[in-house]
Amino acid sequence: GLGIHGEQGAKVCNLEQSDQIVVKLLDEYLLKQLPWKQVAILINNLGSVTPIELYTIANKCINILEQKSII
Repeated sequence: GLGIHGEQGAKVCNLEQSDQIVVKLLDEYLLKQLPWKQVAILINNLGSVTPIELYTIANKCINILEQKSII
């Protein structure tokens, strides 16, 4: 990954479909920390991801959080 200011990301991984990446990120950084009373998700593209790809990622996040009854 890449930090917002160019700093090193949390980990290096192979290229995968966006749905698979969203599942892994939510599992690793959010769902293992349950229960949450409130959740905010910030999706930043550093200017290199198209709007349709961002919407796909956001939609997958929403679907997962709804399935887990978090939102």
